[in-house]
Amino acid sequence: MRRSHVGYILLLTLNIAFAQTYIVKFTSQRPDTARFSERFRSVAALNTPRAARTVSHSIRLLRSGSAPSTSAFPWGQYTLIRTSAALNDAALRQLSDDPAVAFIEPVRQYSVSSLPNDSAFSSQWNLVRTGIHYLYQEGTIVPSLPEVNVAFIDTGIDTEHPDLASAVAVNTGEYGSGKEANGIDDDSNGYIDDWRGYDFVQFESEDAGDWNERDNDPTDEHGHGTAVAGIIGARADNGLGLAGITPARLIPLRAFGKNGTGNDVDIAAAIIYAAENGADVINMSFGDVIRSSMMHDALRFAYSRNIVLVTSSGNDGSAAPHYPSDFDEVISVGSVGKNDYRSFFSSYSPSLDLTAPGEQIVTTVMGGGYTDQFSGTSAAAPHVAAAAALVIASERKKSLTVPGYVQFTNEEIRGLLLQTADDIGAEGWDAQTGAGVLNAVGALRALAGSDVRIHSPQLDQIVSADSIPVV
Repeated sequence: MRRSHVGYILLLTLNIAFAQTYIVKFTSQRPDTARFSERFRSVAALNTPRAARTVSHSIRLLRSGSAPSTSAFPWGQYTLIRTSAALNDAALRQLSDDPAVAFIEPVRQYSVSSLPNDSAFSSQWNLVRTGIHYLYQEGTIVPSLPEVNVAFIDTGIDTEHPDLASAVAVNTGEYGSGKEANGIDDDSNGYIDDWRGYDFVQFESEDAGDWNERDNDPTDEHGHGTAVAGIIGARADNGLGLAGITPARLIPLRAFGKNGTGNDVDIAAAIIYAAENGADVINMSFGDVIRSSMMHDALRFAYSRNIVLVTSSGNDGSAAPHYPSDFDEVISVGSVGKNDYRSFFSSYSPSLDLTAPGEQIVTTVMGGGYTDQFSGTSAAAPHVAAAAALVIASERKKSLTVPGYVQFTNEEIRGLLLQTADDIGAEGWDAQTGAGVLNAVGALRALAGSDVRIHSPQLDQIVSADSIPVV
């Protein structure tokens, strides 16, 4: 089915062929769009060649279209402006100088970061290298671990894949008795029939496949998201295919279309949805050199809600800027191969946190099949996202038996993963490999070792000696 939120659109000029879309963030939740429209018209006229002096435009308020009224995110500050001609730098600077405007930027395009008793368990070298294989053998990773939700913002998921179908998180407020397709927002979260993730793809320019409106069907039409999902949470011990790293529930959020591209408005909407609908971890295996203020605002919002944010470092093999991995709020993950050397394609920079296996990874593909050739930092990032989910599950298990136990924050989980990584480059952190290679065993062992109990002296016990032994 194809349903979308109907947005209020203020059309200032009709029958226009739009060339560029900009996102404006105002300093107020109730912006004066009519005033801004007049200023836009005058600035555009002053900075446009005489032959094209008239620049037509339309304004769409994001708070009425792509955001539910129940959201805590300040959607009212954001507006989309579509223009019949691109604005030059001088016009953008003049519009940005308006005290009512926080920023104005073109809508940015991003791409997924990929390179063109389970039967495959023994061939999953990545699980051996990160210690996951050992954790399965010793019984640490079991389906009975406390529930953790991992959202992944990608091209979607093959919802019928036999190794993934049961891994997808079900929104119980929109499930059962026909709620999945009744056209009603049963759980009042602002999204209709979102019972197993959501499709946020709503391109400004046409893409092949399902692209033109948001709906409740996150079905993968590209394959990248299905591969990422398999690494994180393909069901283990089902006699099929492979074993994912964690028994966590997967929330598929489709923000990239059939050709693997998406824009920052759709990505930001997916991040905010994850933050407000139960995600504990968000995996983002995508990026580009262009910085998006809109996406950064969404990441700050999710980070403030104690969500672990994991991104791929990029696949151009350089130290060039890369977003979202260069934002402070995220864990940036590079790739290594079987020999523990940085993969030739793995981008590096001062923002790199650590690395994980990212070459020839066994995972799921669309149509119910498997591959042993999935490579890229897109493959590395989900290892760290899944390890973070294991840490959270272990923390929740511990809190059930240790009264008053305080669970780690997202920043403390980042620190734990970096502290326990296997150093493979220059001693300590280095720009090529970060803190080293993910070591899931080390992380969980450190977590288990952090529980210290004092049996004697007891709480509030009165002692007379100057010093006594502590047991």
